Amino acid sequence: MRPVPRRSFSPYRLVGYTEAEREQLLRLVGGGMTKTQACAALTIPVETVSTWIAKDEGFAERWRLARVEQAHSLADEAIRISNESIEPGDMAGVQRNRLRVDTLKWFTSKVAPKLYGDRVIQEHRHHVGVVVLPALEPLPQRQALPSGDEEEAEVEVE
Repeated sequence: MRPVPRRSFSPYRLVGYTEAEREQLLRLVGGGMTKTQACAALTIPVETVSTWIAKDEGFAERWRLARVEQAHSLADEAIRISNESIEPGDMAGVQRNRLRVDTLKWFTSKVAPKLYGDRVIQEHRHHVGVVVLPALEPLPQRQALPSGDEEEAEVEVE
């Protein structure tokens, strides 16, 4: 009897998805869709994608790169929205676009904080100072008198 060749573990094969479907998912996410939106468009359960990310290191790395591309796409979208022309006096349109841009800015700062997050600068200041004191005069030396008195008498010697 011949031994059956073993296949390498492939989580997407176990659930019936092809590599082409996984690549399409990564393209959609890189184009600006969220994971939920991309999964709904391809009818792939979100939990399945989460399993791929957790168990397949190659897919996890490609997922991280797709998320960075997603941040770039959303930043481009925010710039496009901010350049839209609005009718004069349409304050509702201005507020709507402001909200859309702020939401995209917030999301991109969470997806790619090194690229689009707030710059946090920690500044440490430590002052090392030298205090110059005035010169001290030497204290006079004191000697006890050789007397038999109970009281000690001191004289100053210069």
